[in-house]
Amino acid sequence: MNTTTPVGRAAVGDHLRRWRQQRRLSQQDLALDAGLSTRHLSCVETGKASPSRELVLRLCERLA
Repeated sequence: MNTTTPVGRAAVGDHLRRWRQQRRLSQQDLALDAGLSTRHLSCVETGKASPSRELVLRLCERLA
């Protein structure tokens, strides 16, 4: 599957949201910790924005 399609972006966002919720973090808490805006994190989670590889790695590190 091509991860640049909306379906691929949504899949990444679904995983990030699930991991964030399992760790009981708000979007604001994760966004602040990762150094991005809450709005951008929301767009990544909904598939409206395509995250860079570096951003995905940074978010994954914060979510451990």
